[in-house]
Amino acid sequence: MPVQLSGQVALVTGATRGIGRALSLALAAAGATVVGTARDPEPAASLGDEIDGLGAAFTFVQADVGRWEDCQRVAATALEQHGRIDILLNNAGTSLPQVRIDELEEDDWRAVAGPTLDGPLFMSRAVLPGMREQQGGVVITIASGAGIQGLATMGAYGMSKAAAIQLARVIAVENMEFGVRANALIVGAVATDLALASLVARGRDMFGPDWAPPAPGDNGSSASGMDALMIPPENLANAVLMLCAPEAREINGAVIAVDRGFSAGAYNSALIGLAAAGVLPA
Repeated sequence: MPVQLSGQVALVTGATRGIGRALSLALAAAGATVVGTARDPEPAASLGDEIDGLGAAFTFVQADVGRWEDCQRVAATALEQHGRIDILLNNAGTSLPQVRIDELEEDDWRAVAGPTLDGPLFMSRAVLPGMREQQGGVVITIASGAGIQGLATMGAYGMSKAAAIQLARVIAVENMEFGVRANALIVGAVATDLALASLVARGRDMFGPDWAPPAPGDNGSSASGMDALMIPPENLANAVLMLCAPEAREINGAVIAVDRGFSAGAYNSALIGLAAAGVLPA
């Protein structure tokens, strides 16, 4: 049975590109009113047109979720225009720049931790009082396998995601008596521009500055190797949608992997397959 979210208001950070765009469209298709934030307002118009075509309402608020004042303003705008916030999807974040810990500068840390850690904390802080007052709400944080594994050059990102996972647990424990639940998703590589840039950065760190991801057909391979590494954003959005549904009310404080089994070891198998196909450097 399709998830129905009619009458609910969902706030999505990093809403206009990649995962956030897919989340916004999935929520709108389920009947929710969507409030989206992003630092860059340019893609918001086309997203609004798509949501309008689905028969749902869309409000865009330009904001940097790494700023406390911006998050307070986003929540206030959503409440003023729609009266409530039922769902918060902490999606905004970045893994770039990718720098080894011994070379990490303060600006590198701030660039990653601002949207990736401060964002979920500040945005959750902004919406929780209203959710507690209305006796209900869902907070979902898009985390990453980098938050539970040590990945070279991704220390700032991994630390930020690990802390965001703990944030979701604390929100769940502190707010369950008010009908508010929170979960974190360990998300694998999703087919977005940011993920591709991250893949290229890590590949060049490991294999040299000229490395590029294999294209379909390279060295006689098919697209299956890269397909195994990249999750379509729409598939992730479907999983998130299920956790937003009232039927998922007993799932609270959970850390759920949506990564095609990568955190269970499938990532290593995929790399072995690519190496066997001859599409990785020797």
